[in-house]
Amino acid sequence: MFAKWTEVNGIKCQGKTEARTCQALFDLGFKVKRGKFVETPHGRYTPDFDIGSVYIEVKGINSWYQACGLVPMMENARDPKLAKITDTSLKKMLHVNKIKPVYVFVDLTSSKKALLSMDRPNTELNVLYGYPNELKEFLYEFTTDLSRDTTLFS
Repeated sequence: MFAKWTEVNGIKCQGKTEARTCQALFDLGFKVKRGKFVETPHGRYTPDFDIGSVYIEVKGINSWYQACGLVPMMENARDPKLAKITDTSLKKMLHVNKIKPVYVFVDLTSSKKALLSMDRPNTELNVLYGYPNELKEFLYEFTTDLSRDTTLFS
């Protein structure tokens, strides 16, 4: 099942966590744009949001572990492509992170216990595992060092 698309201040968001993230970015005074794709040696990467000097990526824990190549795209998949385990998404983010930082918020809401007990992947990306009520704190913490020219107001 795919997340429902909604709109926040004219920005299309896929799912509740993306919508909350987008609203939090606006609340913190950032100019928010939907991310545009970036070509990498591993294929196209499309960040969720572009706030000027960084990209913001929003993932549920299952999709984060899928991106890191720790779990298959879909359990019991009939299509072999969906049953495949690959870290291509992580490789795309790491490549783009060398050009422009990628910050990842991993939402732990509605996580399977088995996923919560797994070791978290070690990566060069700025990653926070948390719940939606911690989102503004995460964004504030990781964006306080950003250039003021990316904000709407101080």
